[in-house]
Amino acid sequence: MPKTILFDPVNQTLLIEGERAQVSPKAFAVLDYLYQHRQQLVSKDDLLSAVWPKVFVTDAVLKVAVGELRKALDDHPKQPTYIETVHRRGYRFIGEMSQPTVATQVSQAIPRNASFLVGRNDCLQQLNAAWDAAKDGQKQLVFMQGEAGLGKTALINHWLEQQFTDNTDYLIATTGCFDQHGSSEPYLPILDALGVLLNGPQQAEVKKSLRQYAPSWFFQIPSLIQAEDKDVLKQELFGVTTQRMLREFVDFIEALTQSTPLLLCIEDLHWCDVASLNLMVSLAQRRNFSRFMLLGSFRSSELRQDGSAFKSVYSQLSLHQQCQSIILPALTRDEVSVWLQQRLPEALQTDEYTDLFYRYTEGSPLLLYTTLEHLQQSGILVTGADDVDVPEVTPQIIEQGISGGLQHLLTLKTAGLDRDDRQLLEAASVSNAEFSTESLAAVLQKDVLDIEEICESKLLYEQWLIPDGSQQWPDGSISESYHFWHQLYRQFFYDAL
Repeated sequence: MPKTILFDPVNQTLLIEGERAQVSPKAFAVLDYLYQHRQQLVSKDDLLSAVWPKVFVTDAVLKVAVGELRKALDDHPKQPTYIETVHRRGYRFIGEMSQPTVATQVSQAIPRNASFLVGRNDCLQQLNAAWDAAKDGQKQLVFMQGEAGLGKTALINHWLEQQFTDNTDYLIATTGCFDQHGSSEPYLPILDALGVLLNGPQQAEVKKSLRQYAPSWFFQIPSLIQAEDKDVLKQELFGVTTQRMLREFVDFIEALTQSTPLLLCIEDLHWCDVASLNLMVSLAQRRNFSRFMLLGSFRSSELRQDGSAFKSVYSQLSLHQQCQSIILPALTRDEVSVWLQQRLPEALQTDEYTDLFYRYTEGSPLLLYTTLEHLQQSGILVTGADDVDVPEVTPQIIEQGISGGLQHLLTLKTAGLDRDDRQLLEAASVSNAEFSTESLAAVLQKDVLDIEEICESKLLYEQWLIPDGSQQWPDGSISESYHFWHQLYRQFFYDAL
């Protein structure tokens, strides 16, 4: 039976049976181009030119992108329902997908999140104040920081839903960065955002301004270029420099926002490419009238990474007071109590159960959601049930369910660890609090510099450890100290010994 698929190129979303499919921007661009030419043979060369313009790549990238799409669509290459391979020639889209109407595209540009938020009122007020200032012509760069699992995406979606209604009095583009494993494509989130704007309700005005003020960017989007304009643009852009591209984009933003406010939201900036970061600096340094706001999110741990390009840019902007920060803390015990009151049956809304959830999760929204979901899936709690048989649901049963949910989460998280990483974390778990790399090196009989390299390059970045500064040993040597990101992590590896 065919799947229900909603394909929305404006907002870069693909919904399959109501669930959002996770596909990379390039794979989505391949799908978009194939769908535009559905029931037609699209050659490999045409696809490469459309999705990877002015970049030398091989057919292998196409195979990866199509394979990613087939996995998301559950489409078998030998018996395709959506993407048909034409041997040695290219691909043909043969399936059916529905698209949202223009009326719904404006509202769907804003991610919907019906979840109830607690402990974030100060953050929401700061976002509201920044947007009000942007609408008055005071350009705003706002960076939201917090460790993984503290709810940055949930807060942004909640604010977008509350702040923006279904009208066309503003321009909005939401996008994100992703880990490209060292081979980042320049300006990828910026180009994705332009794609959203160029397919939105005010696409004519966006296209006109882009062509007039930023022709070097206009040329980066092949679907905009008419055949008769190609030679003219090539001559016009011969020898274009990076500095010119930066200047043109800022000119484009200022021209576009003279009458209509623009919000550009980019998540996960810790994975952002250097070219896009430099563009943000250019936007911040131009002080002309502009109804523009950039809202970006990143993991706080990025600021502890030596050599981080984002850290350098963020520090520069902060030093010159050209941006503002919103810092997301973990939820307090009282906020966890309010959170649970919205989700637990009334019979379980007691201090004892609040203490259980808070002790295991330490106020992390991600861990709270994980534990509650596990309790529901295991049948301990029934969604929507207000009456619970208290003699059957005891604190011990709830604690076992909470522990089981978090153990499952950690089992998935540890899948990416190699043998040396796991061995180091197991040795570190013997310590109840902080531990030093010097002591780990002695236990594991390894060089302390090798231990510090593993901690700094991987375990710190992947949210396993948090640095505690340096320790000086009796012999005068200096060693770095760490503790586990969550006490539950330490217990997990300790139990594995």
